Amino acid sequence: MDVLMSNFLNRQKAAVKELVQKLSRRFSYVSVLGTDTLGKRYDVKKTGVSIKDSMWTERGFVARIYNGVNYFEYSFNDISGDNVDEIAKRITEIALDSLNNMKGRVKISSYPLIQEKEIEKSYTGQVGIDPADVSDSDILKKLNLVKDEGLNMSDIV
Repeated sequence: MDVLMSNFLNRQKAAVKELVQKLSRRFSYVSVLGTDTLGKRYDVKKTGVSIKDSMWTERGFVARIYNGVNYFEYSFNDISGDNVDEIAKRITEIALDSLNNMKGRVKISSYPLIQEKEIEKSYTGQVGIDPADVSDSDILKKLNLVKDEGLNMSDIV
């Protein structure tokens, strides 16, 4: 079974392309990485169970630009057709300000411009069972069986 592409990323794809175009007018290298991961944490113990949002999730974007000397990254989590100009302006200002603020204060490492082909990819995967299709109660039943089996292996546990 194919895992579907994130609706969050699909909805914002056109705005991200527009952002790359706007930043490319000023910077010789621009890339944007988008990510959208979800997850839950299930704790099953002798004393009880809990379900929480996983801390290992992320949703948003990272723009990387080359300012002529080194690379600058800016992360953000919301982009739409309405705020592309604002985000492009903010990234440009902060990237140039950070470079100017470092000049004369610290030794600035200089890096060459990355030479690469333009890549546009969507990563999907194959799974036997889509975790989104399994209910919390079914997951807890299975985890409780595993817990009970482990507890029955020894009186020490």
